[in-house]
Amino acid sequence: MEELKKYIPVYLRICRSLALYFSFLSIFGISYLFSGFVKLSAAVLLPLVFHSTVRVFGETDKKLVELALAYRSEKDIHHCMPREMLRLILTSKDMLLELGILLALPIIFPIELGFSPFADLLFGAISSRTLKKLLTLAIVLPVFFGLWLFARYSAFFWIAYRERDDEIHFVRHLILKLLGIGIVYNLGALLIIYSLEIFATAFRVLLLFFSLYFWLTLILVIAIVAFFLSFRFLRACRIRRKFLGRLKLLCFEIGATLSPIKRPYRSLLFLRDEVNFTVRYNEKTYHCKLFCALKRHTPLFFSQHGIVQCLHSFRFRRVEYFRYTTQFDFSFEADGSKMLIVNPVPKELYAGSTSFYREIDTGESIGAYKVFTATGFLGALSRNVLDR
Repeated sequence: MEELKKYIPVYLRICRSLALYFSFLSIFGISYLFSGFVKLSAAVLLPLVFHSTVRVFGETDKKLVELALAYRSEKDIHHCMPREMLRLILTSKDMLLELGILLALPIIFPIELGFSPFADLLFGAISSRTLKKLLTLAIVLPVFFGLWLFARYSAFFWIAYRERDDEIHFVRHLILKLLGIGIVYNLGALLIIYSLEIFATAFRVLLLFFSLYFWLTLILVIAIVAFFLSFRFLRACRIRRKFLGRLKLLCFEIGATLSPIKRPYRSLLFLRDEVNFTVRYNEKTYHCKLFCALKRHTPLFFSQHGIVQCLHSFRFRRVEYFRYTTQFDFSFEADGSKMLIVNPVPKELYAGSTSFYREIDTGESIGAYKVFTATGFLGALSRNVLDR
């Protein structure tokens, strides 16, 4: 009996993996039915339903929860390391057993169990059933592996860094989430039926317009792409212009002397060793340099040596997949108080570096500099407390 007990976790993992696979097939089959058996919808629904099902089962997996919470106890949100998370997932025996079962089941079961629409869409001209299955598996298995890893990582990150630490009721959470994705994909399948014809009509209209007005269409496309690429820069220019307007008005109201503002928008793209403007008030001189964060979710880390690090990360649905750091020299020479004004400002400002830091508020000193947000600088200037 004692010998058998050690195999109970393995048995439970097998049962859980089978439940995951057949839940995926059920949701996919019903969604495919709602789509009116349109084969193109199978190619869209199959990977989406598989990823969502694995993600839901991952969020309610006690073993994954243990791994994620143990990881969180050692790391904080700014020490998130995707490679380390992936290593923990791929070295877990429970995770690998589940992956092996999910990849083995499409091989064991006939292709008609879930994959015939996908196979017919891609290899409908092939008469050999065996060859059709082999070709389908050659595509499905690598895709399933990538989606499984993507979903498991997403669930790991969600567990490790979710904002609330309420206890997860695993069974209720699993059932509600499965019902939710079932409803979403069934409604999505219905939309596919009507969307395909709409998109086809719109595509034909665009082709006709393109053939008649080639240069106009090309200019329009370039203009749209340029707008989306420059959206953050235009937003930053608007915020910077608003700050400078408020600064000039405040200096006029309190009787402060504001020097000419040198290249106020260049720091939105390039940082140079120069003072942007000087404020003289109550016989004191404040040398000010402008800095910016084009993205609200890019934390800034200011060191006392005049170096600022920007932590960039790629996220999807609040899950981070990779990150990288850039750094700039914000130091400058001046006789008097040196102010660094961050405008636009991100949600998080820190003193130190990405490996060792503390959160700061507006007006805190970092080495020879005082770091302000635009609102904080205007408020401190109006109260004459810039030196405090």
